[in-house]
Amino acid sequence: MKMHKLTTVNILVAAFALALVAGVVVFLLNAPTTAPAGASSAAEDTPAETEVDYPVNEQGQTYGSLADAPSDDQAPDLVLVELPNGEEGYVKSEDLFAAEGENADTPAEAKASERKLEKAGGIDLPAYESDGKTRAGTFEGVNPTTTEE
Repeated sequence: MKMHKLTTVNILVAAFALALVAGVVVFLLNAPTTAPAGASSAAEDTPAETEVDYPVNEQGQTYGSLADAPSDDQAPDLVLVELPNGEEGYVKSEDLFAAEGENADTPAEAKASERKLEKAGGIDLPAYESDGKTRAGTFEGVNPTTTEE
């Protein structure tokens, strides 16, 4: 059996190959995860939920329009509505969502809420000034013909 002599050249080639592999591994582990300039990532394409800065009354309740809320989860405590006399008032968001059946946990609960709303011919909600205490009138806007499906 013939034995090969390790020469300095062979040792240098092996060391270089090992260093090259180690360098590639280190580079890949530390490579930036951002997209190249001009490219967009999925995170950038998804609109970020923004927090709405609603005014707050003395009771600590927020008040404002649902149009400003990116989602129902970010609705103000008191939701701006138009009253039958053309004036504006605020209804409690929890009352509004409950009347519309949006608090239902199951499809059966949602259907039951819808039937109740239809049977009642609509639900009137008390409306308040922005202070959340002073009655401003009655909101007559929650009825089966105007609620969204």
